[in-house]
Amino acid sequence: MTDRRDFLRFGLMGLLGSQLAGLNSLRASQPRAQKMNGKNAPKMVLPKACILLWMNGGPSHVDTWDPKPGTKEGGPFKAIKTSVRGIEICEHLPQVAALAEHLAILRGMTSREGNHQRAAQLLHTGYSPNPTVAFPSLGALMAEELGDTEAELPNFVSLAGPSMGGGILGVQFNPFVVQNPLEPPQNVALWRNADEARF
Repeated sequence: MTDRRDFLRFGLMGLLGSQLAGLNSLRASQPRAQKMNGKNAPKMVLPKACILLWMNGGPSHVDTWDPKPGTKEGGPFKAIKTSVRGIEICEHLPQVAALAEHLAILRGMTSREGNHQRAAQLLHTGYSPNPTVAFPSLGALMAEELGDTEAELPNFVSLAGPSMGGGILGVQFNPFVVQNPLEPPQNVALWRNADEARF
């Protein structure tokens, strides 16, 4: 018998796996389609980025994505219609509501992980913490699948603190951490005893 946690884990990893498999088949079919169709081949559009907004201790789901209007569990704010029929979100997100057709809103997630740190690892990697395996985070997986090794900019960036890293994929898929976006990254200034000439 599968419990809800296993169902969520297998479901998320299956979804991610199917998306990555689809991406690989798109990559594989693109040159063949161009050969077959010559100049008139349709141009395949591959995803260029994945942005994860991780708001640790952020606003409640009933005050953002799942206002539950008309129920005792509902939040204090009004629900507004979005650009997708039948989906309503909190009144404080009107610009997001206009772009709802570009979102994937999950409203049925639950976990047996009562510890925030363990739950965060589960959501970042799709696996509960395991002392023998360091599972890669979503950012590391995206960097490994979509990243450009020749790019001058990092493929995985974490703003305002570190994210979970590359795990078994290796340190090359760890995030480039920017603690404060208003300041230069750490360790790029000269050491206090080294001037330009010495450097």
